[in-house]
Amino acid sequence: MGRLSARHCVGALVPDERSLAVGRLNPSRAARGHNREEETVISSNPNCEAVMDMLRRQYNERDLSAVDQYIAEDHGDHNPMPGQGQGRAAVRQVIGDVLESAETINVEIHDCFGEGDMVATRYTVTVTPKEKFFGVDARGKTLSMHIVGVDRLQDLQIIESWGESNMLAVLQAHAESVA
Repeated sequence: MGRLSARHCVGALVPDERSLAVGRLNPSRAARGHNREEETVISSNPNCEAVMDMLRRQYNERDLSAVDQYIAEDHGDHNPMPGQGQGRAAVRQVIGDVLESAETINVEIHDCFGEGDMVATRYTVTVTPKEKFFGVDARGKTLSMHIVGVDRLQDLQIIESWGESNMLAVLQAHAESVA
């Protein structure tokens, strides 16, 4: 089993005037006592559209050709998983392994905005594994990983990625709940 690509990063890019803000209530924040409306920011720039298309196709449609289309051959991942190599082939392997281990998988994009060649995306990947997932027996359980990624694009291809997710905390919490 491969590892989920660490193309997710905490970044601070300021949305430009082309961004669209749509208010919606965030149920998980409301449950913690935060009742404000959460704003979703989706930029109308071509780089954001490319990143969102890739995420939707690779997860929701299980289409690995999205990796081939949107990840540069010499892609550099600044936060790779242990053992993960560099380049398009390494990203394709990781995403392929995740898809293979998933009974169901879905991505929900919360925010995507960018300026110039940089894009920041905040999204959730929800997966129900059909086998061990990163060494944790989570078969039949629904796991939701919150991810923030920053990508640098050239000619609508991702050439560099930085990322952070709560995957380790989700897996640790699940492992503790079944122990």
